[in-house]
Amino acid sequence: MSASALKVFPNIKRAALEIAYDNGMINPQESELDFIRSANERLEAMPVIKLAGLEGWLAGLDQQTFQTACFGEHDDMMEVMKTAPDPEFADKALNVIFGEEEV
Repeated sequence: MSASALKVFPNIKRAALEIAYDNGMINPQESELDFIRSANERLEAMPVIKLAGLEGWLAGLDQQTFQTACFGEHDDMMEVMKTAPDPEFADKALNVIFGEEEV
């Protein structure tokens, strides 16, 4: 992917930032820009067509559901993920952003 994944997919970027701020991943030691670069590198290794599907799904979520998908309680997150076009990929992508999974 030639363009930055997080520039092409603003809702995935929004999710990445929600996850990062909720988990203290953006802090005095790691700036927002550093986090975005790191997350972008991980996401660029993922299939663009699947990222596009994730972007569309995230765009259709209301604020509360979006936040639940990003940093809700695990069981609540899994319920929201079931509504994604590809629940397994949605869960994996958000975990990749969080740094819990490798691409």
